[in-house]
Amino acid sequence: MVTLRAKKRATGNFHLYVDIYQNGQREKRYLKLYTSQDYTQPEIDKHGNVVFDSKGQPKARKLKPEDKTTWELATKIRTELENNINKGNYGFDSVLKSKTSFTTYFTKYVDNYNKKDVRKASGGLAKFNDFNDNKNVLCSAMNEDYAIAFKEYLESKLSSETASSYYRHFKVAVKKAHKDGLLKTNFADDVRIKTTPGLQKDILNMGEIQKLNNTPAGNNQVKRAFLFSCLTGLRFCDIINLKWKDIQDNDGGLMVSIIQSKTNKPVKINLNDDAIMFLGDRKANEELVYTLPSHTGVLKSLRTWAKKAEVNKKVTYHVARHSFATNLIFYGTDVKTTSTLLGHSSLDFTNLYVREVESLKQKAVNKLPTLSTVTSEINTKPLRLKRRQSKQMAK
Repeated sequence: MVTLRAKKRATGNFHLYVDIYQNGQREKRYLKLYTSQDYTQPEIDKHGNVVFDSKGQPKARKLKPEDKTTWELATKIRTELENNINKGNYGFDSVLKSKTSFTTYFTKYVDNYNKKDVRKASGGLAKFNDFNDNKNVLCSAMNEDYAIAFKEYLESKLSSETASSYYRHFKVAVKKAHKDGLLKTNFADDVRIKTTPGLQKDILNMGEIQKLNNTPAGNNQVKRAFLFSCLTGLRFCDIINLKWKDIQDNDGGLMVSIIQSKTNKPVKINLNDDAIMFLGDRKANEELVYTLPSHTGVLKSLRTWAKKAEVNKKVTYHVARHSFATNLIFYGTDVKTTSTLLGHSSLDFTNLYVREVESLKQKAVNKLPTLSTVTSEINTKPLRLKRRQSKQMAK
């Protein structure tokens, strides 16, 4: 026997579920469907009495327009489940899966996500919608082949690190949907994105930073803040919240002293004369050092500015931090000091910059001409001279 029931929630609406009684055992299956009223109960008159129809049966409550689709779906699920039990095929995935939107489910997961990497969760949802041309995707369309296709799409559009972060949130949403009974299997669990060790970011050398400094930008606040980050390694989330109270005296000089937004750990960075120049005139302690547009607005301004300066690299805000670390090591700063200035909790990630610098040095060495080329040039020049001399003698 399968009965459709409703449980009142603290919010005032009702959560629909099926009450299954079979072979002396009872089981409840919540449908994740909600109505504004309990339509499992008959209509009640103003005196609190049950209303009966002409046949003497309790009269069903009239459905509100906003509840009609939900109630009809719940009724279909109950009917199909009962039919499957009667046929000896226990389970009610089919109707529920065919009608439930994974797009809506994923969206709710992101809306309720409140951890520090919420931007990665939002980015994963955005790419999911891009992959589906902003069309609604039902649970019935989801399987391992779909997960593989989405994974390959992310890999083709993003760095392996970002693709992996975005896909991880998709996997969590799939796992939760499976746990809630919306999907038969957790099909995305075995589909993985391998991250490639490395920075996966462009690096600006000091010459390119100088070119940017020499080039006017459309937004001078963005220019000053970006160049300040190139000389301090501060992340965008810390720059945008940087206040004058965070700029402190340090033995006759200045330093930045903040609690990092990403790691919640303190970091202190000494400022050289160039960095101090990009601060501008000091204001009240609680005032912001830089007044910046949104992250999207900053990226747009950076792209325009870099193009104008003829810096042919993909300049994002995080490039400033990577450039700071790479240039420190390139000009002789040891790894431990660099790690401290970046606010890293270990040397593992900082060592990536060492490898980046070694790569830059190797590229520089590789630009030297080979000995065979030099030898060829040495050997051919006298030969050409002799030929010209021979022609002159022949004349």
